[in-house]
Amino acid sequence: MFYPVLAERVRFLKTNEHGVSKMCDTMERLIAEFGEGFREEGREEGREEGREEGREEGREEGRFNEKKETALSMLYDHVSIRMIAKYTKLSLDAIRELAAKNNLPITE
Repeated sequence: MFYPVLAERVRFLKTNEHGVSKMCDTMERLIAEFGEGFREEGREEGREEGREEGREEGREEGRFNEKKETALSMLYDHVSIRMIAKYTKLSLDAIRELAAKNNLPITE
């Protein structure tokens, strides 16, 4: 967060027993005032956030798998692991592990 005062208040409301209790009371009051629709709207927002997080995790996993496939192709072509690391941004340990799983020799 960019605003220290706001960050501290949010931290209080999320972690302090009194703050959490205060937030629960506020939410119950809002639900009573605005009805069940308020709660359902919050649920739908939570579901959408979860779907978006899942999509992002899937994209990250796809990018990681692409890097591994590229590294594997480079290993088959006997490219040094330092060059593979440079171009794929994978760690040397990850490349060594990939080579070991596929019984490929490593070119330092």
